[in-house]
Amino acid sequence: MSEGTTDNGPGMCPAYGCFMPGSIKSGQYWKCSFHHGSTAGEMASITARMANRRAQIEIAMRLAASNYGVAPTAGDRKAAREMGLKGDIERWSASRLGNAMLSRLRTECRQPQHQTSAGPTDLRAAAAGDFGDAE
Repeated sequence: MSEGTTDNGPGMCPAYGCFMPGSIKSGQYWKCSFHHGSTAGEMASITARMANRRAQIEIAMRLAASNYGVAPTAGDRKAAREMGLKGDIERWSASRLGNAMLSRLRTECRQPQHQTSAGPTDLRAAAAGDFGDAE
């Protein structure tokens, strides 16, 4: 196996810790749509963001697998609105709603993590005792 992958079981995405089924052939492995095309270095951060959104991903997968014409529940629509989906979602089928949610979740999970720590300039200023307070 390549770096950043593990055997999660038959049919599962090989990214370490991933709970999704492998559905897209990538080299010799079947990866999930979240990890497909990512580098070994990106896999851990994608999996971590997926774990934080696991409940939403499971709702979206259930909806996406619904038969044509099945209506989503009010709770499903509420979850979609909380994710920021716009449009007339009251009229969408469960399958369309689930696919839209999965698309949004894939985009979120593949985004680079925002840096929240102080940058090198801030650390130099702190080490010099300059904390930006006016005296």
